Amino acid sequence: MANAIKKISLQKGDNISEYTLCCFGGAGGQHACLIANALGMKEVFIHPYAGI
Repeated sequence: MANAIKKISLQKGDNISEYTLCCFGGAGGQHACLIANALGMKEVFIHPYAGI
């Protein structure tokens, strides 16, 4: 998933390391941290009701 995000973002010319990754779902936070790390992102936004 990280490779797909990186490929699309680079094609658009975006610097994704400056973005914040937003996640959702029951285990979204766990997966988002790994994806953000792979993309060089420093922030992950997790909504309090992300698992509902």
